Amino acid sequence: MYSNPVVQEPITQGQCQISGMSSYEEAETLASTIRIGSLSLELEELRSNVVGAKLGQEAINTSLKAGVIGFAIVAVFMILVYLLPGVASVIALSIYVGVILILLEAFEVTLTLPGIAGIILSIGMAVDANVIIFTRIKEEIGYGKNVKSAIEAGFHKALSAIIDGNVTTLIAAAVLFWRGSGTVKGFASTLAIGIVLSMITALFVTKFVLNSLFKLGFENEKMYGIKKDRKPIDFVSKRMIWFSASLIVIVIGLAWLGVNRSQTGSILNYSMEFKGGTSTNVTFNEDMTLEKISSDVVPVVEQITKDADVQTQKVAGTNEVIIKTRTLTVDEREALNKSMVEHFGVESEKITAESISGSNQPGNEA
Repeated sequence: MYSNPVVQEPITQGQCQISGMSSYEEAETLASTIRIGSLSLELEELRSNVVGAKLGQEAINTSLKAGVIGFAIVAVFMILVYLLPGVASVIALSIYVGVILILLEAFEVTLTLPGIAGIILSIGMAVDANVIIFTRIKEEIGYGKNVKSAIEAGFHKALSAIIDGNVTTLIAAAVLFWRGSGTVKGFASTLAIGIVLSMITALFVTKFVLNSLFKLGFENEKMYGIKKDRKPIDFVSKRMIWFSASLIVIVIGLAWLGVNRSQTGSILNYSMEFKGGTSTNVTFNEDMTLEKISSDVVPVVEQITKDADVQTQKVAGTNEVIIKTRTLTVDEREALNKSMVEHFGVESEKITAESISGSNQPGNEA
């Protein structure tokens, strides 16, 4: 939108005045913009590619295996440390994972890598809530309360800490969704759904399962764990040590920002999504799989760029691969082209390069 005029009075004499312009030049610029926008232009397609996925089925299978292994380790840890409450938490977490998958499907949330990270983080939040509750139950039993009273007190006294921790994270997710874009919104969406569901799981489902196990006859205090007495660590008396250590870490961090700026021109190490880079299109002599590209092609590219931030993507229906790296100099481009020819027998005329901008900036071809 270039202009948003508002009619202030009827046009009765065939003439009207447009107010709000600061100068004649501004009015002339607006008039030119309107005239140019009214021209009938036909766009001609110069080139188009249908790109394939960056991550293949193998990556999905690997992620699923990692998720199963991680969940199993968490389950074993909870059961070993918290005994019967740990069993209740595993049951609740299993229900939680199933429900969150249903909600993701119901709300048609597009899964991205950051989105998956949001789910994993929310699972961690759910486990964290159970840890707070179960530790409190062990303390209440240690104070001499019976199991039923300890369960009630544990959930009641842990409530405020759980709500505070989850609400603050939920606020962060809301801000990310409001101000973020693209995959950041995907991360915020899955994180928010997971946090709300994790609170419900921890405060209601876990409590229901734990009370059900108690009513089934699991009433022995030993099944719930008793917090052992231990000598407290006097951190307060050594506060100057901790303050000094924290200050040193902060100073080192600030100094390193300056070092990073002197070496790279930026205080933070931004990825290609922010800085842009070079997109090299290489047509290989064979149709390489994503796994083969990662194992064979990417290491060769990293030797030239001296940078691990290398993104690859296939062009559907062809042997062409798009290789995105940081911005390369002319010498580095020539070295990359030479490496493609020497290692993979690619014809030099089948290698083209473009300069790409950040995700939210216009790009330029080269």
